[in-house]
Amino acid sequence: MKTHWNRPACSILAAAAMVLPVFAGSLAAEPPGSLLEKQDLFEARTNGYWTCRIPGITVTKSDVVLVTTEARPGRGGDYDFNDVLMRRSTDGGKTFGPIVKLVDHTTYGKGPVSNFVMIPDRDSGRIVAVFHHDYARAFTLHSDDDGATWSKPTEITEVFHAFKSDYPWVVCANGCGHGLQLRNGRMIVPVWLSNGGQGEFGPKHRGHRPSDVALIYSDDRGGTWRRGDFVARNDQIVAGVKAVYPSETTAVERSDGSVLFNMRSESARQRRLVAAESWEWVFENHNMCFPQMYVCFPFDHLFLHGPDRTTVAGRVEGGRIVVEEVLPASRRKDIEILPLKTMLRQRYNRTDRSVHGGNEGRLT
Repeated sequence: MKTHWNRPACSILAAAAMVLPVFAGSLAAEPPGSLLEKQDLFEARTNGYWTCRIPGITVTKSDVVLVTTEARPGRGGDYDFNDVLMRRSTDGGKTFGPIVKLVDHTTYGKGPVSNFVMIPDRDSGRIVAVFHHDYARAFTLHSDDDGATWSKPTEITEVFHAFKSDYPWVVCANGCGHGLQLRNGRMIVPVWLSNGGQGEFGPKHRGHRPSDVALIYSDDRGGTWRRGDFVARNDQIVAGVKAVYPSETTAVERSDGSVLFNMRSESARQRRLVAAESWEWVFENHNMCFPQMYVCFPFDHLFLHGPDRTTVAGRVEGGRIVVEEVLPASRRKDIEILPLKTMLRQRYNRTDRSVHGGNEGRLT
């Protein structure tokens, strides 16, 4: 989705197997020497691509790390003839195999493939993926061998057509970043839809604004998909403020089984929009301007990285996001980075302690 600031082309990095950040002091540190190693996974200005954006990551049941990116030729725009690239690691992210073109846009005709999201099934180990072509068609595919090989894609655009009775979209896309499997087995993918009315790309391409946020879900581990409800609507009044162009979304399941959506918003209040069992504006009592930043949810803590390189550290508490500290770019060193093996251990321990019933009623 088009942004309001210029982004320099950059590489997508892995730090000790694509690390997840944790607020300093929240978890015990690893021994010195095992905290951080960096490597380029996908490099801009190589292999005919101008830049690599929209990173994705998942860890399979066998602890194989899969990373993907949207590789963009031309000048790196949303409507360039973009492909999806992938790399695999079988040693916890210490090393990665060769770059594989997982989805080739030429297979589907003119237009980009985009917003590739993966969901690992915790029981079977199958990796389910959903992506789009030309922001108009949707497909799913899966892997039963930790991403070594993939099934042929199956079109699921009809699932998105089911939204048209409520919203006459001409553009559809996933979250982006990742999907989610709930404790009850249900898989969900946040999606955003646009009627293209703003026309910000000119006459050659359908606009991505205005937009609404909804979701699709599967109760048979990715075999079939259905539309869910709308979560955020353009011009909807939330806490006395008009929601403007809600779109790209990160989802997380909370400890009580409810699902929290953290959404990009372009409202005049300049805040991200959070939806769970009630609506809230992020940073309601803080004078911050981060409507379009990257959001990371490592368990109960989260990190928001803004275009000015400021980092906001906080925690999820009682359905609200509580700001713990605002770190300017000069204080990035104050964020502790733990390697993937530590995060996996934390994830498994927390899952073992908190597994409980389902959440069917909240999403359909």
